[in-house]
Formats: sequence, structure tokens, C-alpha cells
Amino acid sequence: PEDVHQWDRPIEFVLSLISNSVGLGNVWRFPYLAAKSGGGAFLIPYFTLYFLIGAPLYYMELALGQFSSRGPATGFELAKGWRGVGIAMIVNSVLGMLSYNVIISW
Repeated sequence: PEDVHQWDRPIEFVLSLISNSVGLGNVWRFPYLAAKSGGGAFLIPYFTLYFLIGAPLYYMELALGQFSSRGPATGFELAKGWRGVGIAMIVNSVLGMLSYNVIISW
């Protein structure tokens, strides 16, 4: 039998999702772009697109990972044409990690 990891408390799971979602761009870049693009008026289309596109895609990715118990490279093999989505997620994570590490070390 495999040793399956279980969260001790549900709040640990929620905090891990938040720590994975909130990055340097949310704290450093977003306020600058919001002020540059019109301040409060920019927040209306931002939150509209967040609730229509961002949150459902985030939930789909979370549900697919929980359902398949796989990583992004193999989790999207459920549909033949979606394998590239998993590979693109990995490439995006690596590029983001590299750029954040350069910015933080700079």
C-alpha cells in the first residue's frame, strides 16, 4: 500500500493553496499596474475576469489534481489533446521560478 499524505487540519490545505497562489507579482507589481491603468476603474474588469475565468480554471486544476492524484504532466492525459496543457504549466512554473529568483536575488 502506498503512503498517502493526509492533511492534519483543513486549514493547512487552504493555507497551502493561498501560499501557492499569492506571489511576488500580487504584492509588488499589481498595485503599480492598477494605479497606472486607472486605479479603481481597473479593478472592475480585473475582478470580472477573475470570477468568470480565473477562479473556475483554478478550481478545475485543483479538482483534476485531486481526482487523478497525478502531477500536471500526467494529470491532463485524461483527454488526448490536453497533455500540452500540463507541459505548458510546468514550463510556465519553471520560467516564473527563474524570473522570481533573479528579481529577489537582485
